[in-house]
Amino acid sequence: MERTKNARRPNEPIPEAAMSEYSVLLKEPNSLYPLLEVARVEDLSVLTDYITDSGEGRVSLDSDVCSKLVAAAKRGSFTSPERVLIGKEVLLYGGNSVANAFRSLWSAASNGNRDATITYHELVHDVAKQIGAGVHTEADVQSVERAILLTLFRKSLDTLSKTDREAALKAVGATERAIAAAGPTLAAVSAAAIGAMVAGGLAQQALGRTLVFAAPALVPSISPFAGPVGIMLGGLWSAAGLASPAYRITIPCVVQLAHMRTTYMDAANSKACPACGAHIPTTAQFCTACGAKC
Repeated sequence: MERTKNARRPNEPIPEAAMSEYSVLLKEPNSLYPLLEVARVEDLSVLTDYITDSGEGRVSLDSDVCSKLVAAAKRGSFTSPERVLIGKEVLLYGGNSVANAFRSLWSAASNGNRDATITYHELVHDVAKQIGAGVHTEADVQSVERAILLTLFRKSLDTLSKTDREAALKAVGATERAIAAAGPTLAAVSAAAIGAMVAGGLAQQALGRTLVFAAPALVPSISPFAGPVGIMLGGLWSAAGLASPAYRITIPCVVQLAHMRTTYMDAANSKACPACGAHIPTTAQFCTACGAKC
């Protein structure tokens, strides 16, 4: 299997700070609930807005669930059960339309078992198929999520002028050749930046809000493209097969989750340069941004 640029070798140590913050995710890097367990409040609030229609509620959403998630977002703190609840709702919306139409019966049948719906692995593969991201049927979640982000980024590039296209590529640290040739996986640094741009654009278009990025350095370079990228992504809803309420929720949620995973995994496998603060691979002896010894 091809090793990504910033991937950690099996025997390479993880910095203590990163291990303590992301240890749950690092143990199960392709799972949904470990990702939600370590998620930032800002990221969970975005998922809450997608699920609850920015607090307005949905016909297919239990009012008690809506109230719990909206209250958590308002107080700026999500308990472990509330994080699990977000995951359950994402998977419930990922089920077929009949299951969502009879939500109360579906929930009763699950008997509280969070695994009674489709799996997250099945959900991301379904979303990849819907947006035209070609992935192998047995590809893992991280690979599929990155393929989704890359596919949406490529689609957005096609709507930009030549000047804006070049600027967008520069903002995410990629080249035309790399984007054209890249498979489902990208270098971790590129995936994180591309994920931020795609998720940021979608949040601006669908929710009218600006994402709060974990890496502030991304904001100046990526924020100018949130509008154009969001407009392109908004056009997906008019495409055949994507007009159903379920896809209008699951696609934004999967994009947000993919953005979260690439960001957290990048942070877990990176360290900050003591001189300039740039994120560099944990094994780097010199900073790729300023050249300082690390």
